[in-house]
Amino acid sequence: MKTLTLVALLLHFALASASDLPNQRLSQLVAADQEVRRSGITPEGWAAAAKADAERRVEVLAMLKQGSIRTSLDYENAALIMQHGTQPNDYRLAHALATVAATLKPDSRFARWLQTATWDRLLHSLGKPQWYGTQKQRDPASGQFRELPNEPDISDEHRQNLNEPAVRRATRSPVPK
Repeated sequence: MKTLTLVALLLHFALASASDLPNQRLSQLVAADQEVRRSGITPEGWAAAAKADAERRVEVLAMLKQGSIRTSLDYENAALIMQHGTQPNDYRLAHALATVAATLKPDSRFARWLQTATWDRLLHSLGKPQWYGTQKQRDPASGQFRELPNEPDISDEHRQNLNEPAVRRATRSPVPK
């Protein structure tokens, strides 16, 4: 219920100021966030990346409190930063922000993808199978990424309605207990 209330409030403020220009500082934060990930993070570099991610999340939370996240792009950017969190509440907020972005700009494929990715990340953080197959996990021994389990009750038709691909049947097993 709290998440629904948060989405409603965010949507209200976003619609009230939808004509504003995007938040330039938030765009800079996303550029820094993505540059780290594009250049590749070594195992030794993860601690520094996690510290920088935490600092960016603190700044995004301050922007939310100040009301300086206003446009669909701002909500996308804030969701992207928050999805690099470490706690379920980070992912809940990321999902709420992505939902507002997708509501403000329904034709944004990125906002819709963020909705699915943040939902999957939240589910994974809670020990539940993902719905959309967006999340992978790096095997510490091999360094290779592996697919995480998917919820078998979510249909491929539902996934495709959100522009997500059908899930390979081999990955549709429940999360091991």
